[in-house]
Amino acid sequence: MADGQWKDVTDKVSGTKLSLDIELKGKGELKFRVDVDGEQGKETVQKYEIITEAPLWKGIGTFKNGVVSDGTTFLGKKADFIIDLEKDSAEGEYCEISLDNGATWTKGERVKAGQWAIKDINVPDKGGEYQVRVVDIAGNKGELPKGTFAVDKFAPSIESIKLEKKPAFGDEYIALRVKMSDSGAGISDPSQIYKLLGLKNSLGKELLPVTTDLPELKPGKSVEAILKFHAPNGKWGQADDGEYVVFRKGGILSDGVGNTVDEGPRVEAFTLSRITLDGLSDKVEVKDTQTATPFSNVTLSSDDVGKFKLDIKFKAGNGTLSGSGLTGEKGVYSVEGDTLASIQATLRKLVFTPQENQAGNTDSIETEFELVPSLNGVELGANKATHVSTKAVAPTAIITLSDTTLNKGEKATVKITFSEKVEGLKLENLSAVKGKLSDLKGSADGKTWEATFTPDADTQAKDGKIVLKLDTVKDVGGKAGAGVAESAVYAIDTTKAAPTPVPPTPVTPPVMEDGVPVTKTTKADPVTGTTTSTVTVPTVTAGRQDDGKTPNKGLADIALDVASGGREAKLTVSLPVGAGLGAEGSTALLNKDQALLDLVRRIEQKTDAASSAQKDMKGQGTSFLDGLGKDVTVLSKTITPTLVSGSDIKQPILISGSSTTPTGGGANSTAIGLVIDTSQLAKGAVLQLNNVDFAAVVGEATLRGGDGRNYVVGDNASQNIFLGADDDVLKGGGGNDILGSAGGNDILDGGADNDFLAGGIGNDTLIGGSGNDVLQGGRSDKGAWSFGVNAKGEIVLTHDQAMFAPGQNETVQVAELNKLPELAFLNAGKDKLADLGLLYHAAFGRAADIGGLNFYTGVKASVESVARAFTDSAEWKAAKMDTISDEAFLNKLYEQVMGRAADKGGFEFWSKALSGGYGVKVSRADVLQSFALSDEHRKLQAKDGIFAKVTLDKESGWINGSGDDRLEGGAGSDVLVGGDGKDTAVYAGKQADYKILLGADGQIKVADKANADLDTLNSIEQAEFSDGTISLAFTQADAGRLKTAGLLYQAVFDRAADVGGINWWLSTQADAKQMVNNFAASDEFQKLYGKLDNAAFVHALYANSGLKVTDAGGEASWVTYLGNHTRAELVGSWIAQDAVVQAQQAGQGLWLV
Repeated sequence: MADGQWKDVTDKVSGTKLSLDIELKGKGELKFRVDVDGEQGKETVQKYEIITEAPLWKGIGTFKNGVVSDGTTFLGKKADFIIDLEKDSAEGEYCEISLDNGATWTKGERVKAGQWAIKDINVPDKGGEYQVRVVDIAGNKGELPKGTFAVDKFAPSIESIKLEKKPAFGDEYIALRVKMSDSGAGISDPSQIYKLLGLKNSLGKELLPVTTDLPELKPGKSVEAILKFHAPNGKWGQADDGEYVVFRKGGILSDGVGNTVDEGPRVEAFTLSRITLDGLSDKVEVKDTQTATPFSNVTLSSDDVGKFKLDIKFKAGNGTLSGSGLTGEKGVYSVEGDTLASIQATLRKLVFTPQENQAGNTDSIETEFELVPSLNGVELGANKATHVSTKAVAPTAIITLSDTTLNKGEKATVKITFSEKVEGLKLENLSAVKGKLSDLKGSADGKTWEATFTPDADTQAKDGKIVLKLDTVKDVGGKAGAGVAESAVYAIDTTKAAPTPVPPTPVTPPVMEDGVPVTKTTKADPVTGTTTSTVTVPTVTAGRQDDGKTPNKGLADIALDVASGGREAKLTVSLPVGAGLGAEGSTALLNKDQALLDLVRRIEQKTDAASSAQKDMKGQGTSFLDGLGKDVTVLSKTITPTLVSGSDIKQPILISGSSTTPTGGGANSTAIGLVIDTSQLAKGAVLQLNNVDFAAVVGEATLRGGDGRNYVVGDNASQNIFLGADDDVLKGGGGNDILGSAGGNDILDGGADNDFLAGGIGNDTLIGGSGNDVLQGGRSDKGAWSFGVNAKGEIVLTHDQAMFAPGQNETVQVAELNKLPELAFLNAGKDKLADLGLLYHAAFGRAADIGGLNFYTGVKASVESVARAFTDSAEWKAAKMDTISDEAFLNKLYEQVMGRAADKGGFEFWSKALSGGYGVKVSRADVLQSFALSDEHRKLQAKDGIFAKVTLDKESGWINGSGDDRLEGGAGSDVLVGGDGKDTAVYAGKQADYKILLGADGQIKVADKANADLDTLNSIEQAEFSDGTISLAFTQADAGRLKTAGLLYQAVFDRAADVGGINWWLSTQADAKQMVNNFAASDEFQKLYGKLDNAAFVHALYANSGLKVTDAGGEASWVTYLGNHTRAELVGSWIAQDAVVQAQQAGQGLWLV
């Protein structure tokens, strides 16, 4: 043993293993031997030394390839750490380093006496604290000094390339100002910038760089360089204006930790022009019967002053140009003015009228507009970017007969009505069943032609038709028609004389259909050449006898099916008690040309002539029909549901068609187009639309869409429309509309006035139009919410659908919610939330608020501590629960918690406990907790299981699955809520026309500089402007960090941030102090304030915020502050001043970008 004495340890042996506990001290040796039958065995000796002290190294450790900037050590993707020791390390010792709080360690190696190197260290994505330790042979660990580091894995970036100034005619050089930045380790060799970039003109010719007398550039986080290039032909001339491309030429530009600028062919492009034309339309497509405004979005700008002129040239035979302020004719026009603004205003309103039926236009004709600007009589180069494609419209025809039942001796007049003037129509282009055509003649306008039809003698036919081959007919431009035009079916019987006409029955007797009398009358329709049917259903009464064979029990199902040409389209209107119906439409399925005439007529019948609603609805109807296949036939009707006065129907009126969405998303052979007049319904009555392709809705309707792909258009009334899960198009028109869709990739357009739009699940396009609109990319979450635990032990939510169906709840699962800070409490688990809900009800007689739940679950408060907090709260004290007597306290608790009076035994027990009668005086918090978590209270509260409630007064993006949406608010001050997915806010102007702000309420705002429009953005990832799309990743940061960044730019740099800069700052996760230090160390800060003394520096900060010298403590106090503080410290305190914050947030908010 260690004390020199031998000890028998046989009893410590198990098999071949000896297990023995020995207390060792200092150093020495252990001896072992095995004796057998009294004979001593051979000794085995094990020396030992007890080392308990941690090893100690003295020396300096540094990162070999790190860069120290402003006191911060920056590392790249890999790092080496070198330790130089005062004396060499002991045998068996080694060192290791961790950059991730000890999760992983990288071991070093001894390089030479007194020096160790830890190489190829993997650097994590985020900075933090590094730890270095030494380990001896016994495993004892000693710590070396710790330090902090930041991570820089990003190469220097080109922050901006700007033309230093526009070269004047005769200049020898063109100069670019290039700004490059690296906010991490900084740019180590900025002279490489001169070799990095080149410049080419529009011909691809590379301009020679100036390589002599280049100013020296200093390393740093931000470097600006002036790159000069020789003029293409020695001296700048008019021919040298045009597009220039800055390209990546050569050189290697790295930051201090080795991140290198990527290669890339094109970096930036710009156009040199004395006059700049933007917003040109490269292709405008119109029919040759329509007009176009090809320059409606053009903007003109120039830095020069003088007399401006714009010549417009195009092929004269293609059409004419008209508008106020325009001079010229036959394809050569001019606009002149003293300002470009006046020319731009004229240009935008110019109307191009294509030459209708242009000779040779059998498909489409391209018109190229050449715009030639002039300044002071000097032409500045032509622009040919604007094109109008004029598509020839093929002629169509409708054929009608004066009589469709012909007997012996009778003839009929055949009328052929073309959509436009045609030439060369001949009898051989027409065919007739069982008869001959003669006497063909046309009207003066060439659109209407007539012929005489004479049936064959002694013949019979039931399905005769007049057929015109449209491909044999051409308009005056040479465009031929397609397919055939057919008349309605006629019947012939020339074996007998015509019967004596029988007067029509004055009243058509009603026919019982699903228990209600249905009256049907028919008459000829000269517009479509078919027969039209009018169906009238009186008010459905409670005594109606329901037909069990019809699809909807309890509703009167009225069939309005139409069949012709071997096809059938089904339509059923199902009426509850109190509702009636009027329906009118063709008894045959219409071809697209007939349907267009019919649908437009029906819209005109239900809307005011020349109103914006009529114009818009007719245009939408035309667009719908244009989108159908050429052979699709259409059921076209007007549906007018009625409601008896004073009736309050609870069931919706169903309008169900047969246009189910085919498997695979194809097209049907038939389509249904309706005009629905809701003017005779009471407010609140609901229409349910299923499998109907198109509906033009007139009146203040509440409409719900179920199955199928719906195209719904509203008039100028305020409508509430919610469509189903397929891909829908919904146009609200005028009025304050509420529009939504359950799912699918939808297009929702609110139109005029103040609208609410909700896209639901899927990738949607939402357009607000004019007015102050709310655009929700996903499902609407506005309204009352309840959180509870159901019988299965699951957390479930109910939501009052305040926007579309107030008072009607939907169930929402936790999995359907986005991961938002305000919903973080749901992670606490159902048991904890149920207990907290019980406490809230017991203490305050109400469900928990989610702010409180987030606080208590966030700090992981115990039930006991929450009970104590409640009894110390203002709400508890306001109810005087802290001051009333014990008797009153207990009585109120029994009533509030149990909903009953106190029982004698219970009351006596708790009274004694409160007075200390059981040895320990319990607190009211203890009593509250016991009551709240009692079995009786649990059972009472389990009836509805609700533990929390909240009402959202605005859209908040709670529900997930909204998809990647496009939200275009349009004119007015709108609210845009994206939800999850990658959502885009769309604006018509350039980025420079808008401000992105942080409101005083912490919301992101977008202000239009041209007016008072102010949008609010929530969960929007990018913004699309006419000149490009920018990332709004910075807006996803918390409001505090965003506010800090914005104040640093505005209060210190006196400007708004650039998009790249603020996105970078907020992506680094730097805290406020780090941001302040780095801003103060930047080149821009030094350029602005480096040469100023303290008084001038402070005065500049006051000027940036527009403060008086006496505000914020006064200038003098801040100058004194700088006597023992750095400027960075002053900046940190400065942007925290209320006066500074209020000055920057004045008006619409803090200007970020």
